Amino acid sequence: MPHTLDAVSTQPRTNAEEGRSFSRVWLTSLVGLAISFTLFLLLEKQEQRRDDFEFQAQVATYLGALQEHRNGSEDLLRELRALFFQNPKLGRQLFTNAVQDLAIRMDGMQAIAWAPRVTSVGRAGFEQAAREEGLADFQIVEGDLTHQPRERPTRARERPEYFPLLFIEPTAGNELALGYDLASQPSIQNSLLRTHEDGGAEVSGPIHLPYHQTVKIGVLAAMPVYFPDFVPTSRVDRVQHNQGYVVAVFIIDELMNAVAARTPDLRLDVMLLDATQPDAAAVMGVSIQGKAVPEANLPDRALFQKRRDHHQEVNIGGRKMIFEFRRGTDWNRGLSRWISVSALCVGLLLTGILAQVVHSSGEKARQIEAMVRVRTAELAQTNAKLGAEVADRIEAQNQLARERNLLYTLLNRLPDPVHVTDRQGNYVLANDAHARLLQQGDPAGFLGKPVREVGPASLAETLAAGSDEVLHSGKAILGQESTAILSRDQVLSLELSKLPLRDAHGGIDGLLVISRDVTQFKRTETEKHEFARRLQETQ
Repeated sequence: MPHTLDAVSTQPRTNAEEGRSFSRVWLTSLVGLAISFTLFLLLEKQEQRRDDFEFQAQVATYLGALQEHRNGSEDLLRELRALFFQNPKLGRQLFTNAVQDLAIRMDGMQAIAWAPRVTSVGRAGFEQAAREEGLADFQIVEGDLTHQPRERPTRARERPEYFPLLFIEPTAGNELALGYDLASQPSIQNSLLRTHEDGGAEVSGPIHLPYHQTVKIGVLAAMPVYFPDFVPTSRVDRVQHNQGYVVAVFIIDELMNAVAARTPDLRLDVMLLDATQPDAAAVMGVSIQGKAVPEANLPDRALFQKRRDHHQEVNIGGRKMIFEFRRGTDWNRGLSRWISVSALCVGLLLTGILAQVVHSSGEKARQIEAMVRVRTAELAQTNAKLGAEVADRIEAQNQLARERNLLYTLLNRLPDPVHVTDRQGNYVLANDAHARLLQQGDPAGFLGKPVREVGPASLAETLAAGSDEVLHSGKAILGQESTAILSRDQVLSLELSKLPLRDAHGGIDGLLVISRDVTQFKRTETEKHEFARRLQETQ
């Protein structure tokens, strides 16, 4: 009588059967582990590539903000130089008004100054004229400002020519710098001479400057000013026909904070070094996740570079600057870091279950062998499908993140304030330029609030005026000139363009508003007309 399956399963197993059962369990476990760990490594590698891409994106955003700040500084100096081209005898009050209008666009800048060229022959007359303007005891001085923060430096020694600071804004807190001869410091004098190579802005090496009752590392950016009719032919001609220098003073701590403020959600540590002299590269400043570190607490350079993730050399004003980047201590890859671990756990769990099934069904050798093949194929297919779904999800997340970052980057790169409202007149979206217009910080702080309740009352009313008409009529308003009186002495002129936004059904569900500040343009036009009128009267 033939044995049934149940009958066979009740018979004791031989050593050979035990060996075959153990081999099948061992083989199944190895296959499951191999597939699980392979999938884990692939997903981990994919996640590392995504994390590296996010890191490089933050580095690129930071360097872009640095370049934007650099371009803004050079433009400010060029505009100020243009004023001296138009009026070589520019007075102190006009200089102050011009600087206040220009510097409102710049952050991280300590002061803007004018240093005219003064010969030894004209020194006495220059000092006397400055005293008559109201600068008591004015004289051309030199010395170390950092060691004497509350005392005036000593009178400058006799030299063929001087470049003393005559105008400086803001004057409050910088009184000791008035009359200071820039040519008295070799590092600053070298940068002044370099400006005559191509007439552009040059940056000095790191110098210690007094700042709010303390001493900090800073740099000076200078640009030469020539006489209006001068046509340069050589470096020697430029030096000889130099009228003076417009100067911008930057404190490195404040500069790094200003650049970081332009980079939302910065999670990087940045070390700035001046490597113009390779054998004497000096640490100028360190920013830990968007916050500058005081000079007394600067981290060790070797320890910082040991964890360095990126190295970037940048030429700024004729000096070789090195930016060292690394991931911040709270760098978090988010929930995506658990995908590979979850896939490994699922694979190990499935492998354990399959091995248990093989072990408990050893008596049914042929059936179990077929089941192992089927289960192994299913496991491979499941893991492959899971890997494909995970990869698709990661790619979708990356694409969404790139589009979101691109949108915010484009909006924040726009010079004009831009914001979007819903039908109720509440903020939905705004760029950094609009936040600055409203004298607000992060745009996220006022999203969801009514336009009429954010910023100065007059400005808020100007921005909201006419919105209901566009929402009801659907007709855009382009280039409408409006005026907001912020104070007795401050009137803001704007060109407002309001465009209706429509949903998928064609209904109007919001407004896109573009605000262009034309205050300076109108003031410049007025000054041009006044200058032309005076010129005509003079002629």
